[in-house]
Parts: sequence; structure tokens; C-alpha cells
Amino acid sequence: MNNNYFDLGSKKFLIITLVILACFFLLIVKAFNDLSDAQANMENNQPQKQAAVDINNVMNTMPRPNDSEEQNQEEQPAEQQYEPQQNRGLNVDIQSSVNATEELKPIDDNEALPAQAVEPVQENNQSLSAEQQLELQFLSARKNKDEKQYVKALEEYKAIAENSTDANVKARCYEEMADVYGIVKRYGTALSYAQRAYNAAPTTSREMLIARLYYKTGEIDKATKRVNNILQRDFSNDR
Repeated sequence: MNNNYFDLGSKKFLIITLVILACFFLLIVKAFNDLSDAQANMENNQPQKQAAVDINNVMNTMPRPNDSEEQNQEEQPAEQQYEPQQNRGLNVDIQSSVNATEELKPIDDNEALPAQAVEPVQENNQSLSAEQQLELQFLSARKNKDEKQYVKALEEYKAIAENSTDANVKARCYEEMADVYGIVKRYGTALSYAQRAYNAAPTTSREMLIARLYYKTGEIDKATKRVNNILQRDFSNDR
């Protein structure tokens, strides 16, 4: 009886062998289906990832001209009211676009920034020319910015802008202030100053700053629109 149980030609042995082979077949089919589903999901997600990578590459590779570069063009219409998705606890001014002739409401520069002692801008050295004095003031503000003394830097840039009637000087100050607010992630206020800088003296670098700020807040459509405007304008000027 024992010899019949282990007989390779017996019906019991054949049945056990068929069951084992069927189980292996089902496992192989299930593994193949799982692999197909995973590959399909990766292919569906690829276009979205590629779009994000493309706009990121454009942002990072776009050259920045000097601040003194100006565009001979009509000023573009202001963007619609911007509503960034950021921490509501900051309670920042979210006005992101203004007309060239529109006066912005005062912005509290000390709001939501690290507490620092604000020092007044040093008195002008009468032995220096006005241009040299101006550059010294910019150097002082830049030094505070590099040392992360953001309140001091903002106060100095604000004082320079208020004491100057030159649109290029004001635009330079507003651009630096927008950069500072971007560093501390106050993108609504940063966009307001970036737009003010562009309105005072339009340049490609200032429009790129606006595009970068939109990109950082997740407003990909607005960022893409700004970049497309720059590319179309530059290509038109090359003709």
C-alpha cells in the first residue's frame, strides 16, 4: 500500500502535481498584472512630472541681465488680484499687482520679521559725490541683507527710495525689498514690491522675479505666462 502511494504513475500523485502547477501559474499571472498596473500608473504621472520639470528648468536657466537694463516697450497690464496660499498667521498685504500710476498703500515692513534693532542710515559724507553717497547706502543695505539683518536692510532700502526721485533708484530698492520678503517667505508682500519695481522701471530681470515668486507660491499658470511674455519679447527683439 505504501509503495502505491509514492508511485509516480498513480492518480494521487498526478492530482497533487497538477494542483501545484496551477498555483504557480496563478501566482505568475497575478505578478504580471501587478507589474502592468504599476507601469501604467507611472506612464499616467509622467506628463505632470515632465511639465513641472520643464518650468523649473526654464526658471533656473533663464539669464538675469543687469539691473540697469531697460526694455523699450509698453508697460504690460497688471495681474489680477493675487491670493497666495500661505500661512494666514502672517497677515501680510497680498496686493500683488498695481498700475504704473497707482499709489500703493503703505506696507508694514516690520511685520512678521525677526525682531532686530533698527539703526538709521548713516549721514552722508559731504566729501563724496551724490552718486558715491548713493552707492555707499546701497552697500550698507546689502551688507545687512547678507548678514540676515533683514529689518535693517529693509529700513535702509526704504529710506533710499523715499529720498530719491529717480525711477531707476526706486525700482532698484523695491526689487531688493521684494527679494528680502521672498527670503522670509512673505510672498504676498514680495510680489507687491516686485510689481512696484517693474512698474517704476521695467526690465526682464524684474519680470523674472515676479515669475519666480508666482512659481514659489504654486501659481504655475501665472509664472508660465510671465516667462512666455519674456521669451516672446526677446525673440521679437532678435529679429
